[in-house]
Amino acid sequence: MTPRGGSPVLSMRELVRLEDLVADALAQARGPSPERDALLDAQGVYDLTAQVVAGYAFHTALSGRTGLEATKRLAYYAWAAGALPRETTGIHRIGGATVLEALHVAQTALTTHHGDEELADMLAWYHAQAPACFASCPTLSRLNAFCTARRPDGWRTRGWDAEQFHGRGGLGRYWTNILKRTT
Repeated sequence: MTPRGGSPVLSMRELVRLEDLVADALAQARGPSPERDALLDAQGVYDLTAQVVAGYAFHTALSGRTGLEATKRLAYYAWAAGALPRETTGIHRIGGATVLEALHVAQTALTTHHGDEELADMLAWYHAQAPACFASCPTLSRLNAFCTARRPDGWRTRGWDAEQFHGRGGLGRYWTNILKRTT
């Protein structure tokens, strides 16, 4: 696969491998926040996450399960870019336009019935944790209304477990940690 820019796009599996490299670098980075930040930048971790986000953005255009899974992962990155500290996620070089585009993709998936309950529950949770990430643009009004109307902890009633998040990169690690803290 080659997007408009001419460089090949990594497969979903290859993107997870990059996310694993980011997770390893994050686990090894020590010291106060500013030092960790500088180290992660020097190691190219932030550039790797930008590459991962670009890959998932490309894959959202695919139909079926791959496109939906890419949408979920891209929505996670868009939210985490504004909600979580970059030296704990590796997410830094994701511009506002990319975040907005990612949230528009999620909004479209939900409003055109190409989403699923898992995506809907994830977005409601993200919205409740950091609503400012969603409120930045009036064109996201349908997504904001959807998330506000939905129970932010609705996922708790669906029997989610850590196994369903195995091999799903940063999104999977985030939700596995949430499940460990709440069960």
